[in-house]
Amino acid sequence: MNIADIDKNRLARVTDIIGAIYVPFLNIILAAFMAVPASSADIVATKDIVSYSVTLNQIFQKFLPLGSGASTTVEFTITPTDQLKYKPKVFSLFVDDQEFDLTESFQGSGAYTVQLVEGTSCVNSLDCVELISPSTPPDGHIFSIYVKVDNAQSAAAPLTVWNIHTQTKAQPPGLSASRTNLGIGEIANLSVYPSDYIQNNQVTWGAPDTRFFSSTDGTAVTFTASKTAGSAASFTELVTAEIGSLSENLTFTVYRPTNITFSFLADTPDSTWTAATSLANAKSMGAYSTFNCRVTPTNVSFVNVFFAEEIPAASWTWPNGLSGSEQAQIFSTNGGIPPDTLFWTTNPDNSCAAPEKIRSDLWSASNLLKGTVYQDFHFDIPLSETFLDDANIWDYWFTTENHPRYFTGSTFQAHVGAIAGNTQTGGNQGPWQNTPPAGQ
Repeated sequence: MNIADIDKNRLARVTDIIGAIYVPFLNIILAAFMAVPASSADIVATKDIVSYSVTLNQIFQKFLPLGSGASTTVEFTITPTDQLKYKPKVFSLFVDDQEFDLTESFQGSGAYTVQLVEGTSCVNSLDCVELISPSTPPDGHIFSIYVKVDNAQSAAAPLTVWNIHTQTKAQPPGLSASRTNLGIGEIANLSVYPSDYIQNNQVTWGAPDTRFFSSTDGTAVTFTASKTAGSAASFTELVTAEIGSLSENLTFTVYRPTNITFSFLADTPDSTWTAATSLANAKSMGAYSTFNCRVTPTNVSFVNVFFAEEIPAASWTWPNGLSGSEQAQIFSTNGGIPPDTLFWTTNPDNSCAAPEKIRSDLWSASNLLKGTVYQDFHFDIPLSETFLDDANIWDYWFTTENHPRYFTGSTFQAHVGAIAGNTQTGGNQGPWQNTPPAGQ
């Protein structure tokens, strides 16, 4: 037997010895492992063994005010809770079939609250989901919301987005009826949408002064912007609608009148005036013209405002030295106005409801004579514009208006002007052969 055969025999005997010792021991260990039952962790880790149930809680009959940053919460429960710590594969919230994947933020505690925020004030996570409204959301948009965990899906529930709807009573061309800019005294029809959902809920309206509501409860009311004095061009008024513990605000910007402009309409000389056939028989001068006018700003309507002109006394001296004057037309502080004071209103577009009539009395042509020369001359009729406020007081809003009278020495013609936010003049009229009143 050679050496190689001897080594082979030795190796075989060593292997037999090792097998005899270790194989039974390994079999014992393997049998022990096979006898241990599978744990709950092993079961959950097995694909599709756990079946979840998702329930949306009572929060969906709440209202979500429409507006940037508005929010509400969604509460839901996932069962069985004892299995949730092993994290489902898919955990999503659906808003109008828009899916928000919350799997990575899932904590596995069983009951959850997710905040829905309109706008971009949060990052999608388990705690906060950005609620995407339509680019032009309809009144009372209702979102359909449901939760899905693995293959389990909750029933869909409505989340109602409600808001205050406003429509101005006056609807001038070019202005939106849903605008939140109002003129003093302007009326807006307010309602809460969707009215078919909330008609059985109590709606309470509030503002700093509730006198300006037609009613303080109901799904539809009217609101009248206050007419208050002040030097500022505008002020704000906050309107609130409350439904239970929830409220929605709407802020109106209310504008006061700030200016008035004129446009020439026509020359309308008095029908009793007789035109002179020549300068030789020209005895008097006078003019009478009408103008259209418009109150600004024009992004609102002043259709419900009462305006009046307050005209102080005016006096002047003619070139020939004769004194001239016009009586004042002044208001009493309790809201009364003299019969001869111009009291006026506007159309919805702020144009004057009636033309502005500017009339010069008949004055003697000789009043223009200074020495041996007839001179051109004019005198001013300054006046102020006022409006009647909620306290029945006339408040000034434009104090530099002027209605001058102009006279031409070479022709004895006259014309009138309207100066405020712009300047307009009527045409030359006369001369007249009528004899002027005594002293004129």
